[in-house]
Amino acid sequence: MHALFFLKVVDKIQTCAQVDMVVSAEFPSPKDNPILFETVKSVMVHGPCGARNSNAPCLDNNGRCGKRYPRAFAERTTMDQDGYPIYRHRNDDRVYTVKGQDVDNRDVVPYNAYLSQMFNCHINVEVCVGMRCVKYIHKYIYKGHDHHTTMVLGGIDEIQQYIDSRYIGPPEAARRILGHNLHEEFPTVVRLALYLPGMHHVVFDETESMNSIIYRAGGKMSTLTGYFACCTSNEFARAFTYQEFPQHCCLA
Repeated sequence: MHALFFLKVVDKIQTCAQVDMVVSAEFPSPKDNPILFETVKSVMVHGPCGARNSNAPCLDNNGRCGKRYPRAFAERTTMDQDGYPIYRHRNDDRVYTVKGQDVDNRDVVPYNAYLSQMFNCHINVEVCVGMRCVKYIHKYIYKGHDHHTTMVLGGIDEIQQYIDSRYIGPPEAARRILGHNLHEEFPTVVRLALYLPGMHHVVFDETESMNSIIYRAGGKMSTLTGYFACCTSNEFARAFTYQEFPQHCCLA
């Protein structure tokens, strides 16, 4: 899964120091944080590829890594001309063995320490601060006909969420045009009304006259009144409780 997060203006990451607070591309200390170290070592190291593994799937026809690993050592995080952060990969002389090969900070994929330690799995985290990289990320996230979902964190507006996130693809459109059912439930679920006498729900138009509403409500039969009516005229129906009734008879 790929996810793209937009931050509010006050929370936007704009400096290299802020990038370092969110993203790391180095091995953590095995002494100070052994759990995170094991996670990074097991799932956040690229490859190894290149001369260390000539059969790696990331290599192009020239034997170079398509993901540009191992990266060059960098003492501090900087931004390139396209807005991509060049993450800090310091040369601390620490070398570890992964898949039988020696690796160092140049092979570490950018990650967020909090997320990696919480979920103990591969979570690649990148920061987008320039227009060109944002355009690329949008293209990558939204490619495909049904590969995206839009979410807004904050106040919950179910109607607006439905409008924003609703997607009707060709199969659903065809079934709608042909009049086929879009879904079914098994076993069938029937909602049974339950209310006191004269307290049933009535849906009406506010411009409708009171007499019209009363007349229509008096002739409307709910599942509860339908059950009573059926029991009055059908001795077979009386053997079942209200909850058992839909399994054996039809409610009006």
